[in-house]
Amino acid sequence: AEDGIRDLVRSRGLGDVYKRQADAYMEQFNTMKNAIAGMGFLVTGISLVVSAIGIMNVMFVSVRERTREIGLRKAMGATNFNILTQFLSEAVAIAIIGGSVGIALIRLTVFGLASFPIPNFNGATLPISFDLLLVFYTFTVCVFIGVLAGLIPARTAANLNPIDALRDE
Repeated sequence: AEDGIRDLVRSRGLGDVYKRQADAYMEQFNTMKNAIAGMGFLVTGISLVVSAIGIMNVMFVSVRERTREIGLRKAMGATNFNILTQFLSEAVAIAIIGGSVGIALIRLTVFGLASFPIPNFNGATLPISFDLLLVFYTFTVCVFIGVLAGLIPARTAANLNPIDALRDE
């Protein structure tokens, strides 16, 4: 039937109409694909801001709970740089753990979607893959967010006066 229709379309000179219609469908598909990608980037951006605020709050609580420890370390000779790097390292570690959980969930989702056959397509599956370059970008963003979110709490901890920190209850 498909060959018969194709021959009929060619014999009547309507081949260009179907080509333009297919091009219109592809353009519409690409527009929808770009809109979905844009929404994905928007949701990702909001998630990054929320996670940065969460990391910052955790680090502020950590600084507040460990004020005496910071005072003791400074009294024993720790420099501001030592305190700063300790708290920045902790913030980056929190961000990397969060990124690792996200990567694991995405990997499971991609595996699950790629293993289910598409109905009415002779058992074909979705052409989804997992790009390892994205993992590198994810961890780069995690380190950046960890440093950015941990910088203010780390500076607060590094600039504590040791005497006042030791008196803290």
